[in-house]
Amino acid sequence: MKSVYLAGPITGLSYNGCTDWRKYAIAELRKWGIAGISPLRAKEYLASETNVADKYDNFVLSTQKGITTRDRFDVNSCDVMLANLLGAQKVSIGTMIEYGWADAARKPIITIMEKEGNIHDHSMLREITGYKAESLEEGLFVAKAMLFDEGAQEDKFLADSFLRLWNRIGAQSDAEQKFNELKSRYSEPHRFYHNFSHLKNCLNELDSVRLLAKNPDLIEFAIWYHDAIYDSKSEENEEKSAKLSRKTCFEAHLPRAFANGARELILATKQDHIPQGIDSKLVMDIDLSILGKEPKQFEEYERNIRKEYSWVSENQFKQRRSEILQKFLNRDSVYLTDFFRKKYESQAQANLQRSLNNLKK
Repeated sequence: MKSVYLAGPITGLSYNGCTDWRKYAIAELRKWGIAGISPLRAKEYLASETNVADKYDNFVLSTQKGITTRDRFDVNSCDVMLANLLGAQKVSIGTMIEYGWADAARKPIITIMEKEGNIHDHSMLREITGYKAESLEEGLFVAKAMLFDEGAQEDKFLADSFLRLWNRIGAQSDAEQKFNELKSRYSEPHRFYHNFSHLKNCLNELDSVRLLAKNPDLIEFAIWYHDAIYDSKSEENEEKSAKLSRKTCFEAHLPRAFANGARELILATKQDHIPQGIDSKLVMDIDLSILGKEPKQFEEYERNIRKEYSWVSENQFKQRRSEILQKFLNRDSVYLTDFFRKKYESQAQANLQRSLNNLKK
């Protein structure tokens, strides 16, 4: 996890005056998967102090050696140093030393202070400051912009979602291990569409129809496993994925009825028949939601499908792809539920027809 060291005056301030802004910063950074590192962590023994001293010989972390050793380590270990100098009434010698450590280690420095009049405003400090902000919010924005890892956040979102599902259904196997197994499968290099992004989109679509589902947790479990096994050269991906989900259910000591239900929902994504149950219809519509997206997103999907079938000649691909798309157009409607018909049917019809026309060129 990326980290930001939270520098700024401490000596002479109250404990709360030193920690309040840092607690806020830590909470805000955490939302973006970034760790905020406070020089006051594990120093709650100072909580009653109204005038924090520069050292405390009776606390090992707060001796002059202890403070210097850990703060220097933190500065050298962090990815960015953010120094909040707003409202400083006197020069913070400790913070200035931390500036020196950060500059020597070539750590990016974000300085937060007033536009003018701050007692620390000096040409050398301005020179080694990478970014100057005039508010804590602006400084945190810069830190987030520098360190935010969208991929890592997506992984965290999915991991948290999987863990919550595992707990709700009472699964007794290792949730983290199962998530990592799925992550490895959905991250295989031959996947360009049937990957984590597709999975996340399906989960987002499920969120909008949970109240319509008979068993939303069963649907969510099926979504997690519906493309767990994917090989564009195989015609048994759904069957193999269903078999894996069933094995997972038994390992997790889930009821046989749940295992059978998940298998049925995964096989429904083969799209080779029209099911009767609402949950199967919802799973099928969720899996096909990409067909009704805006043209730009639909065209990206088309390109990624072509990449997954790069081993197929152009003429063969056009013929087979045309057959698949025409099958959807031949239905009474692309989508099986009123919700998805209202949401996506019109755009899906237009996308499919446009794609068919392009394939005939």
